[in-house]
Amino acid sequence: MLRNAVHDALTARHHRLDRPGQWYDDPAGELNQHARADIATFGFWQALLARRSAGPDAASGQAASNVYPTADASSILIGANQDTAFRRLAEVMGRPELAADDRYATHHARGERQQELDGLIARWSATYDATELLELLHEGGVPAGRVYRAEDMFADEHFTARNAIVRVRNSRGHEFAMQNVAPRLSDTPGGVRWSGPELGEHTDDVLAGLGYAAAAIERLRNDAIV
Repeated sequence: MLRNAVHDALTARHHRLDRPGQWYDDPAGELNQHARADIATFGFWQALLARRSAGPDAASGQAASNVYPTADASSILIGANQDTAFRRLAEVMGRPELAADDRYATHHARGERQQELDGLIARWSATYDATELLELLHEGGVPAGRVYRAEDMFADEHFTARNAIVRVRNSRGHEFAMQNVAPRLSDTPGGVRWSGPELGEHTDDVLAGLGYAAAAIERLRNDAIV
């Protein structure tokens, strides 16, 4: 909703100035990546995902809709809580009878037995590597996608072609990966020009702006308050 509002505002701005509009490049995958910009760097992304498990990602009462484990220690997101999608998932699992079982046949029934159903699906998904599992699910028409680890992001051909990840040097000369700008406009796509400040780089300016004199700021620093 927010990005649509920004899009409309920019379009209106161009019309008011009697200038041609721009193409609005709105890739869903990169916008999701951008929304989680704080974990775009390799190390933090990897550390965070290493702590993930299937359970906390479940949407309450939405089954089957969760992150499920695979045999190669990856995770796959499956969104099959809608009745027809669940029937397709049951077929892919080789368990078509699940879709006819009163315990799982309807959206409400599956929500009531969410934990039980998630366990059943997780035991099945854990017998496949992620790539093989995704192929099965997609061939069967089941909405699913890989939960990216850092190495998955850097190996993704789409991300590479789109330059979705850029490498930036900080003031110390260290290079690290950051998400690129998303969404992008055709004539003014934007870019990453700065990696951000060092810790405490603007402390003096902020305190001075709040009325602290230089001597007071120095005392705060000497007392290890700032």
